[in-house]
Amino acid sequence: MRPPPAPAHDRVEARPAHRPAALHLLEAVIAERVLLDHFAVGVHSIDEALERVRRGAGGREVARFTEKSWQGAQAAFAGGIRLEALQPVENPEDDFLVRFLCFLHPKLGLGAVIQLAQPGGVWAAEREPEPADGSLIEAQFLGAELGCADPKMAETVFGRVLDGAAQPVEGGVAYSWPGSGTLVARPTEGRARVEAVVFRILSLPPGRDMPERDGLLYDGPTRVRNIDARETWPAPAATTAKGGAADPRAEGDLPLESLLP
Repeated sequence: MRPPPAPAHDRVEARPAHRPAALHLLEAVIAERVLLDHFAVGVHSIDEALERVRRGAGGREVARFTEKSWQGAQAAFAGGIRLEALQPVENPEDDFLVRFLCFLHPKLGLGAVIQLAQPGGVWAAEREPEPADGSLIEAQFLGAELGCADPKMAETVFGRVLDGAAQPVEGGVAYSWPGSGTLVARPTEGRARVEAVVFRILSLPPGRDMPERDGLLYDGPTRVRNIDARETWPAPAATTAKGGAADPRAEGDLPLESLLP
């Protein structure tokens, strides 16, 4: 899923129900196999963010682009999905990304913006990554941990609408898509947010120590979590007294129409 940003009138927010122009796209995506193509984080400097993931996880830049209100770049890793960094431009046409960096997240309360797209042709922003020379860490970008203000909405969007496989994990629910990544949704007080992006370290260049387990992606609250090849992520949920785990759907689904403007 690698589209240009949706027009403002097509963004999905939790407002009083009426049938939006984007509903036909949403319904089409539901009928097809869904993949998590990349995970995007708003930062103050895409160069700084990409340099940090280059040093810490071997991320190599594979795309760079400019939109009306932000610049973006993507990094690919030895395995897993891509990481996208978005930076506001000077004098933007709207303040969407600036508000995102101030943690005024969309009203769905998921801690992330969901962008839907269908496969297309060659993306003009793609570029060849720098050749691998053995000097970088090799890592797999596994996914992200989200603090969600509305866990029921997370179950409806990630599980029901986008067909993610739901699994109870420590403190929340993990939603996974075959062949791509995982998003862990945990309830949080206050505003929703991206709490961490998670990498599994696969190999280290000669003389290089294992990176610290927790660092920062940029000068903000989003952490970079590095785990070794033996660690399970996300950690499984504690079982109930009867030996079973809590059912993430036990409290019931939200109606699909409640997601739509």
